[in-house]
Amino acid sequence: MRFKKFTALALAVVTAASVAMTGCGSRIDEDAVVATLGDKEISLGLANFMAQYTAVSYDSYITMGYAQENMWSQDLSGSGKTMQDNVKDGILTQIQTDYLLEDHMKDYGVEITDAELSDIDTAAQQFMDDNSKEAIKTMGAKKEYV
Repeated sequence: MRFKKFTALALAVVTAASVAMTGCGSRIDEDAVVATLGDKEISLGLANFMAQYTAVSYDSYITMGYAQENMWSQDLSGSGKTMQDNVKDGILTQIQTDYLLEDHMKDYGVEITDAELSDIDTAAQQFMDDNSKEAIKTMGAKKEYV
């Protein structure tokens, strides 16, 4: 059952990443539930933010060393997959890992303290403050996603 739910998540995130990485300007329903993993609902807004943030990070990193036209459609790793497909796979893995780790914190005696939650909140707010309105809009960022 969990695999079916994750498959739905994978399809939704791939769709969101495709929209994000191709620069389509259409608005998305950020609150739409793209999938559930366990008892957690995963929003299209979160999936889109992760895709956008990853794309921006990769754009900045890769173009520092050399100009790369159409890098998203090229096989830069030699794996037979495009850069875009490799990043999508990474996003899918990260979302699954994050949610599964959170689900099993108690199993391993792990907890996030109030002080740590406060630090996370402060860092998320700093991220929002440090980025321009245009960057926030482009990434689809919300404090809760960060």
